[in-house]
Amino acid sequence: MLSKNLRKILDNKDLSVAELARNVGVPRSTINTWLNSNSNPDLHQLDKVARYLGCTIEGLAFGREQENILEKILEETEIHSGLYRIKISKVDEK
Repeated sequence: MLSKNLRKILDNKDLSVAELARNVGVPRSTINTWLNSNSNPDLHQLDKVARYLGCTIEGLAFGREQENILEKILEETEIHSGLYRIKISKVDEK
């Protein structure tokens, strides 16, 4: 799955393996291994690649992106016209 997803993203971004490797600091041979087999990549390296490509590790490895919770709430909630300020913060449990 990783090889297919990575190849698709590289093609869509018109990015070569050499360019990706140079920009993220992951050896070209490592990225080629990911593209040519079902290897178990180092998560630190995979994270560097995913961040550079603008996706998550899950999106890169499995083709699934994390849902943007705020977008989902806004899509499912009726909002009336006007200006709103929404603040979300973590509440300490006591």
